[in-house]
Amino acid sequence: MKKFKRSIALASAFLCCTSQIFAASVRDQHVVVDLIAENSSVQPGQPFWVGVKMTMDEHWHSYWKNCGDACQPTSIKWTLPDGFKAGEIQWPAPVHFLISPDVMNYGYEGETMLLVQITPPPTLPANEDAKLKANVKWLMCSDMCIPGKAELSISLPVKNEKPSADPASAAVFEKMRKNLPHDDTGWSVAAARDGGNVVVRATPPADFKDEIAGAYFYILDDGAINYEGKQAWKKDGANYTLSVPLAEKPEIPETISGVLVLDGGKIPPLKVPSGAAPSSPPQKKDGGADAAAPSAVTGEAPLTFWSGLLLMFLGGLVLNLMPCVFPVLSLKIVGFVEQAKEGRGTATAHACAFVAGVMVSMWVLAGMLLALRSHGGTQGWAFQMANPHFVLALIFLFLLIGLNMFGVFEIGVGITGAGGGLQAKKGLAGSFFSGLLTTVAGAPCAGPFLGSAIGFALSQSNAVALLSFTAMGIGTAMPYVVFSTNPAMLKFIPRPGAWMETMKQLMGFPMVATAAWFAASFVKLQGGGNAELRVDAMKSLLFGAVIVAIAAWVFGKWAAIHREPRTRWIATIAAMALVACGSIYSIQKPVTIFEAWSPEKIATLRADGKPVFVDFTAEWCAICQVNKKIIERDEVLAKFKEKGVALMLADWTDNNEKVGAGLKEFNRAAVPLYLLYGRDAAKPPQILPQALTPGILLDALDKL
Repeated sequence: MKKFKRSIALASAFLCCTSQIFAASVRDQHVVVDLIAENSSVQPGQPFWVGVKMTMDEHWHSYWKNCGDACQPTSIKWTLPDGFKAGEIQWPAPVHFLISPDVMNYGYEGETMLLVQITPPPTLPANEDAKLKANVKWLMCSDMCIPGKAELSISLPVKNEKPSADPASAAVFEKMRKNLPHDDTGWSVAAARDGGNVVVRATPPADFKDEIAGAYFYILDDGAINYEGKQAWKKDGANYTLSVPLAEKPEIPETISGVLVLDGGKIPPLKVPSGAAPSSPPQKKDGGADAAAPSAVTGEAPLTFWSGLLLMFLGGLVLNLMPCVFPVLSLKIVGFVEQAKEGRGTATAHACAFVAGVMVSMWVLAGMLLALRSHGGTQGWAFQMANPHFVLALIFLFLLIGLNMFGVFEIGVGITGAGGGLQAKKGLAGSFFSGLLTTVAGAPCAGPFLGSAIGFALSQSNAVALLSFTAMGIGTAMPYVVFSTNPAMLKFIPRPGAWMETMKQLMGFPMVATAAWFAASFVKLQGGGNAELRVDAMKSLLFGAVIVAIAAWVFGKWAAIHREPRTRWIATIAAMALVACGSIYSIQKPVTIFEAWSPEKIATLRADGKPVFVDFTAEWCAICQVNKKIIERDEVLAKFKEKGVALMLADWTDNNEKVGAGLKEFNRAAVPLYLLYGRDAAKPPQILPQALTPGILLDALDKL
C-alpha cells in the first residue's frame, strides 16, 4: 500500500512538473499548438529557450517567415513578467508548395516548432513562478485558407541554481533544432547577384565524398526572386552552384540572404548570410598577402574609397546612354546648335550652368536620401520613384517638352533653348534646367558600375557619401562640358538653317518616349499586381495626358506673344487649370470592378431582382489568387456583363468580423467562398466549388 501511495505521489509530481514545462495543447481547426520550455526552471539573468510547436493535420500547412506569393507568416506576441525579454523567432527550414504555375509559397506541413530565446532580468524574487504568455496567430491552408489563433501560457519556478532540462522537452528541442539553418557544418556558402539571377555557391567540407542530387534556396527577402522560377543546380568543380531567377522589379535588395536545403534535407539546412564571404579561397597577391575577398552580393572585390569614387564617376558618365537619360540629349543637341553661333565664351557659360544644374539636383537628392536613412529609413537611390505623384510629374514634364519641340506651343521667341523651351536670352537658365532634368530623369537608371558604387556610398559617412555623389554628378556632366567647350568639336556642327526646326521636332519623339518609359512605373505603382487595376490606371493616365495635351494646345493657340495681354492671361490660367485637372484625373487610385460586399447591399440588390456574384477572398489566400485569374478572364467578365450580374468582393485580408460573420452564415470559417445569387430573392445562393474553372463559372451563369 505504501509503495502504491509513493507511486501515485511520484506520478503526481511528474505531471505537475510536466505541466509547467508543457502548456496545455490548443487546437484551432486543423492545427494543434503547444508552448514548451526547454528548462524546468528559470535562473535569474540566464537565457533559456521556449518553443511554439505546431502540428498540422494531413494536407494542411502553415507558413514561413517569407511565405512567398500569397500567404501570411505565423506571428507570436508575448506577454512576459517585468524585465523579461523575448528574442527573434528562430525559423526552421521550410518546404515549398506550388499552388499554381503562378503562385509558390513557403511553409510547413506535419510538425514544426518556432524557437524563441527568453532572457530574464539579473534579479528575481525566489520561490515564485514566472508566467509566460504567447498569443499565436497563423494561417492554415489546404484547398482553402483559415486564420488560426491560440492563447498559450506556461509557468516556470524561479530558482537560483542552474536549471536542468526535462528529458521529455529536451528530446523535442533536440529533434526540432536539427531543422534550423546551420552555419557550423563545415560547408561554406555565399549568394551573389549575377545579371537577372542570384547564384548561391556551396563548397562542401574537404572530407565530403557524397554527391548532392539537388538543392533549393529559400530567400528571406520578400519579393526579390521569381518564386515559381526554376532553380538550376549543378556541380562546378569542388563547388556546387544554384541559380535562381530574380524578380522583375527595381527594388531588388543589394544583399541576398536565406536558407539552402541540400538533397531534400538529407544534409542539415545551411544558413546563407547576407554579405557572406565567398565559398572559394581568397587569391594571393604577388606580395603573398590575401587579396580582397569578392563581395557575396556582386562577386567583385570590395570597394575602396578611390575605387568607389571612380565607379561613381564612370557610372555617371555612362548614365547618359541609359534609356531614362538619353532622350534628354535631344535638348542638348538643339542647345549645341544654338551655341555654335555665339562663340566659345557662351558655350563655356552654358557648360557651367549645366554642371551647376546637375550638381544641385544631385546634392539635393543625395541629401534627402541620407537624411531619410539617418532617421532609420531603408530607402535606396531613386527612392522618389516610389511616389506616384513624382512619377506623374515626370511623365507630364517630358510630354510637355515633347509637345513644345513639336511646335504645339512656344515659350518665348525663336528656337527652343537647351532648357526645353526657354527664350534665347534665358539660355543659361535653360542649360541649368537641362542639368536638373538630367539628374532627375537618370535617377531610376542605375546603369553599369553604379549598383555596387551606390551601395558603397550609402554605407560610408555622410561626407564620403556626398563626395561620391559629387563624382557621379561630374561624370554625368562631363560629355556636355567637353562638347560645349571644345571648338574643334563645335566646328563640325552645321550652319544654322531651316533644318534646325526639323531637328527640333524630330528630337521631340525621344521626349515622348521617355514619358512612356515612366508611364510603365506609374501604372505599376497605381495598379499593383492586379492586371485589371493596371489597365484602369493606364486608361486614367492616357486620358489625363490628353487633357494636358489640350492644355498645351490652348496655351500655344491663345497665349502666344502676338495676342492681347488679357487673352494671354486667360489662356495661361485655362492651361494651368487643364494641367491640374489632367493630373487629378490621372492620379486617382483605380478601383476594381467589384463593389465592396455588405449584407445590406446584397439585400437591396436581391430585392431589385438583380443577380449577384460574391467573392469571399483574402490577399494571403493562395487559392484565392489563382481563382482570381479565372474570374478576371475576358470570357467570364463578358458573361457577367451579359447576365447583368453585380460583382461584390468580401475582403477578409484583415480578418474583419463583418466578413467573418458572412462566412459563418454559410457554415464556413475559411476563404475562398463563392456565392451566386439568382434573380429570385426567395431562393438561397448557389455555392460554387472552391477550385474554379472558366467552365464552372460559365455554366453557372448560363443557368441563371
